[in-house]
Amino acid sequence: MGIEYRYVPTPTHNSSTVDHRARRYHIIVQSSSPTPQSSIMPPPPPQTTNPDADADAEAILTTYLESLPQSTNPTTPEDQALLRSFLKRLLCENCPDTPVSIPTLLTTSLPTTYHVGTGRTQTQALTRAIKRARHEVIFVTCFWATSESLAILGHALRELSASAVSRGGKVRVRICFSSMSAWQKVRQALSPGGRRMTWDVSELGLPGSGELAGLDILVRSLFFPPFSVMHGKYCVVDRRRAWIGSGNVSWECWGEGCGGFEGAGFVRSVLAYYRAVWGDHEVASLPGWGEDVVEVEEEEENLDVLEEVMECPTILLPNPHHSNPNFSFGSSIKSLISLILPCPPTHQLLLTPPPQAPPNTPQNAFLLTLLSLAKTSITVHTPNLTCQPLLSSLLSAASRGVHVTIITCRNMMRLEQLVTTPFSTTESCVRAFVSSLLDVESGGGNVDLGYWRGCGDVKQWHVKALVVDDAWTVIGSANGDRASWWGSGEINVCVFGRAYARDVGGRLEGWAVEAGGVEWVHGGRELGG
Repeated sequence: MGIEYRYVPTPTHNSSTVDHRARRYHIIVQSSSPTPQSSIMPPPPPQTTNPDADADAEAILTTYLESLPQSTNPTTPEDQALLRSFLKRLLCENCPDTPVSIPTLLTTSLPTTYHVGTGRTQTQALTRAIKRARHEVIFVTCFWATSESLAILGHALRELSASAVSRGGKVRVRICFSSMSAWQKVRQALSPGGRRMTWDVSELGLPGSGELAGLDILVRSLFFPPFSVMHGKYCVVDRRRAWIGSGNVSWECWGEGCGGFEGAGFVRSVLAYYRAVWGDHEVASLPGWGEDVVEVEEEEENLDVLEEVMECPTILLPNPHHSNPNFSFGSSIKSLISLILPCPPTHQLLLTPPPQAPPNTPQNAFLLTLLSLAKTSITVHTPNLTCQPLLSSLLSAASRGVHVTIITCRNMMRLEQLVTTPFSTTESCVRAFVSSLLDVESGGGNVDLGYWRGCGDVKQWHVKALVVDDAWTVIGSANGDRASWWGSGEINVCVFGRAYARDVGGRLEGWAVEAGGVEWVHGGRELGG
């Protein structure tokens, strides 16, 4: 069972919530304690400039709740409060910054798998499904490089082509990426087509078109000078299954996570985002879509399968790219001084600039709302941590007595951090954050903050995940850095339900211990317990 919303704008508004909902939103059901003053201040509450924001939020929420299938994990009062606050925040401005309509974000899914491993093993997991596709494969990543992952993907495309030829048909394949090399970015910036380019498969190190006779294959790239990328990593097969993860097609041996989902409503929302970003309007119709997909049993046990699988309320959280990062010159100078001249904690606090409000996107609005409503625990996995509104929200949560765990990395893409923050790194922001905790009477003891050790084969921890109150789980492509909140295009998903939170959170912590462990620099707790 899936849910699809269609937004129908009207020139006037009605004071009656019921009438308002009926006129503006049509639904089709388809089967298938106060925060202390410190240098890192909590973001101010949204100022309502849209007089109909509350009515719009209530209309969308009511319609969504009324349309949830009976098989869906029921929403709790806390779930409904979170959704209501999120929608009000997102709708507080007349023009919310979203690539797809707001009602389309709220859907349901059947979470089926969660893979924890490296970029190479994530690609292997995805190609198990790609090789069995009957009609269509959409594969989107950010970084593209010669690697074992690329070789695995190329082999899967050969097998897929041979299978299609044997059936006398073709499989539609679309491959999208954003970053391959400095030369690619210069070439793309100077090309007549501007930001969007089409590539021959052989230019990407994939088998030539002569070897892929069974595929209708097209490769596209998007890059927005000077350094805004489409950072999302996701895959959709036969419009029945979608995967959202953190790994690129790359040689880096980093820890990664990737979630697999079924459910027509959720997959349709992912496709709407894909179409809005990549301009693939042919995706609207697919010959043979009504045919049944033949399932092939795998020879080996799939360890990615989740233990407790049931349909869950699910929110798609995209973040459109922004070419203008809205840097503050004064804040940049202060960050540079703090980076060059290490200061005592009390002075360092004064040098930390106050946060700017991030763009009002579904991703940003939801994450800020979720953190503001946390009551018991927050666990953050992110390779980069330079986003001031995120740090402020975590500090505020700690001051309320929420137990905060942060796992991040040292020396991770430092040049990128310095350019996009600017003049700040995860390490400098962590120092400021820990210094601010000293001013929080109850918060300092509630925070466990550590760096990935980087020992063994897994050199860095590239997972992006957030688990709040053991009830809400956000996974996807967004880092805890300024680039992911201001500049880059991102795609994330929040799954509502304790079973999913328990399974995904346990897998991440258990694998973190197995693959290298964490060096705690503030607090510390046993992981994977």
